[in-house]
Amino acid sequence: MQYLLYPVALYLILIGIRYLLTFLQLRKVVLQYPKFQAQSAKAVPAELRQLFQTSIAELAVHGFKPCCYVQARSMSKIEPPTGWELLLYHREHKTYAKVGLRLLTEPADLFEIGFYTFFKDQSLLITLNGQAHGVIDQVPRATLQDPYSADLSVQWQMHQEKLSQLAATQAACALAPEVFSRLCNCTSGSIWMLRCNLEGWLKRQRKNLSWADAP
Repeated sequence: MQYLLYPVALYLILIGIRYLLTFLQLRKVVLQYPKFQAQSAKAVPAELRQLFQTSIAELAVHGFKPCCYVQARSMSKIEPPTGWELLLYHREHKTYAKVGLRLLTEPADLFEIGFYTFFKDQSLLITLNGQAHGVIDQVPRATLQDPYSADLSVQWQMHQEKLSQLAATQAACALAPEVFSRLCNCTSGSIWMLRCNLEGWLKRQRKNLSWADAP
């Protein structure tokens, strides 16, 4: 019977090695404060602009128009040093669509798309898709929802329906792209930073940030 323990022991050793390698990798992680800046399309590599055309066409069906690109430095130095995301704007609903590239991509699921609407009372409506499970803390004064659907129209419909409900007591606010990018810290997986930025923003009571008409 003792020989039956060998496969179990080997399995446990392999598990231990995996955790050890993960630990060693985490020790190398160096965090840094992310930097981000709104950029024109001319600053974006041509191959990325071409790649984003797919999401531009998909969102145009729902009334969104390209606004600007955002260049961001990652929080972790082991990730690519800089990345690009695209902002689109829906004037009627005063809503931004933030488009980023997934780190682990599939041909049919290349982009991460989130809808963001700010209100004049400084609250926020966020509709993600397949990302809410990664939010480990509450975003202050924000309503966060996620349909977990492969259909973008389902995600946008959910955002519109909730926006209509909130509109009964709150007024959506047009926000300039530069201010939006500073608040949301437009990097992939930026909900944690959004929480930090909103907390700081509420404490400053808009001392350093101002509302402005969106494009």
